[in-house]
Amino acid sequence: MELIDVPPSTRAGRTGRTCGWSSTPLELCYAREHIDTFAIASGDSDFCPLAYKLRENNRVLIGLGVKEATSPCS
Repeated sequence: MELIDVPPSTRAGRTGRTCGWSSTPLELCYAREHIDTFAIASGDSDFCPLAYKLRENNRVLIGLGVKEATSPCS
């Protein structure tokens, strides 16, 4: 995984970093069928679409986050 620094946008200080982090697990999901379990350690709800996509592809998903700081996935 490669971290690419994206300066904060003017909208609530958000960045585009999670976009790059989300593509690697999906690439593994499609290219390496033997990898059947993924873990996301984040309190950021921006990862919900990734979680839905992994589950849609019958992958086991383990989510980790601090209860008081975790956004709900609707």
